[in-house]
Amino acid sequence: MNSPMKYLFFLPHYPSFCWSGIYGVILDQVEVLAREGHSVRLVYCSDCRTLGACYHNHTHPERVCKLCNFNRNYLLSKLSKKVEKIPVSAWSSAVNTPPAMKYDSIDDILKLQYKGVHIGYAAMSTYISYGVRNLYPLLDDPFRAYLNALLDRCCRYTDVVEAAIADYQPDSVGLFNARLVDDRPVVDICRREGIDFTCYEHRFILGNQPRKTSYHNTTPHNEADVRKRIEEIWNDPSAPMDDRIALGKSFFENRRNAIAAGDKVYTGDQKTGLLPEGWDKSKHNIVIFNSSEDEMSYVLEDNQAGALFPTQLDGFDYLFKKFKDRDDIHFYIRVHPNLKNIPYLYSTLLPKYGEKYDNVTVIPGDSPISTYSLIDVADKVLVFGSTAGAEAAYAGRPTILVAGSVYTDLGICYVPRTVEELEELLLDKDLPAKDGSGALKMGYYYLRTYDGDFQYFKVENKYYSILGKPLRIQRFDIDGHKGTKWRTCFNQTLCKIFYETLPKIELPVKEDVAKYEKYLK
Repeated sequence: MNSPMKYLFFLPHYPSFCWSGIYGVILDQVEVLAREGHSVRLVYCSDCRTLGACYHNHTHPERVCKLCNFNRNYLLSKLSKKVEKIPVSAWSSAVNTPPAMKYDSIDDILKLQYKGVHIGYAAMSTYISYGVRNLYPLLDDPFRAYLNALLDRCCRYTDVVEAAIADYQPDSVGLFNARLVDDRPVVDICRREGIDFTCYEHRFILGNQPRKTSYHNTTPHNEADVRKRIEEIWNDPSAPMDDRIALGKSFFENRRNAIAAGDKVYTGDQKTGLLPEGWDKSKHNIVIFNSSEDEMSYVLEDNQAGALFPTQLDGFDYLFKKFKDRDDIHFYIRVHPNLKNIPYLYSTLLPKYGEKYDNVTVIPGDSPISTYSLIDVADKVLVFGSTAGAEAAYAGRPTILVAGSVYTDLGICYVPRTVEELEELLLDKDLPAKDGSGALKMGYYYLRTYDGDFQYFKVENKYYSILGKPLRIQRFDIDGHKGTKWRTCFNQTLCKIFYETLPKIELPVKEDVAKYEKYLK
């Protein structure tokens, strides 16, 4: 082992019984480093008095805190005694009264900072990640009250993180994800102070069991850094080239067969071979795969620097107006399955294109029409960054990418930089497919980019049904401790059952319809 180092870890503040797998990622890494002989300090949230209500606990802080503590304290008790565990309340004296934040638009919110921390981005990411998925919320009183509470918490946590780092003077800092109000302060303060940090995540590699992965001095959401890592991992000679190719191929083969590979399965309910009614082979059929824009919205990293259009709706408006008189060309929008129940206009406006234009067909997100059957018969595929673009290129289809993506630089897609270039590509009926073999690099990356299995806090996904309701439990097999599978399963089940009996917060869900006026015409 190299010289011992000082590591400071921040445990996520989501209720431990809701997100046990996330806790497992951090706890396992803490235990690994402690057993290697390093000095490790773990900072955790013990109550809501220091920071206020957390990500999953807005309405019943004391009751939910007790549930969280019950489950979390059991997990913490299984860490090595050499791990120093300190609650955020230890730095409560460092917490200042948060300043009043003024804003009149989403753009104003995104500009908000506190001590160099991008609290506006963190608050909006937290809002949209809490199941709301509302890209343009109406800035009414309920929304302002909700957002102000997030901004307040982010400021308070910034003070705690700043004090905790100054107190311990770590060589390196560890955290989970980096996107939300309980994560972003750690990254931004480390960058401000020039401190080494690592963001941890879990990835579902094959099947449904999580694996650990890490991002050194960057975040999981930075597509430019991911593109670099794809090349680095592919060029790592420690794995034989034949193995790299085989693993890369398995990514695409598994996804086509509805087997989890790097993400959840979205095509399980689709029927192989099923095409839209009236599919006409005599026309030039262009299949468009959109993406769920909310998934990466309000992420600080500028992943859409190369996007041809400000939004996907802008892209659709331009394309269909431009080609509305081309009877020889037919567009099919395959709505991403992850948008099937979204009530907001960025999703619900999509069917209007099929109603307004004779050469446009919109396939709903819940349609059984097969994504892969569409790819196989399309004359061209156009994508806004979704994985379907790499899959289409791998399948040998001419593919056009008009937004940022992790596979932008793999040479597998046409990447027009102007609308004129895009029009030329769409009108060229003899456009050849690019060499899709570069897609193997992305497939290999998604199945290879993890730090190994959990070593000491081994997380297992289990699914149960209680009174007809599905229940996912992430139980732990903790090294050196008997009965932990049963006990962690019992703890989570008990907490979740009680949690479900509590009234839930009414989130601010109203949409700023004015943002969509130009598309409604």
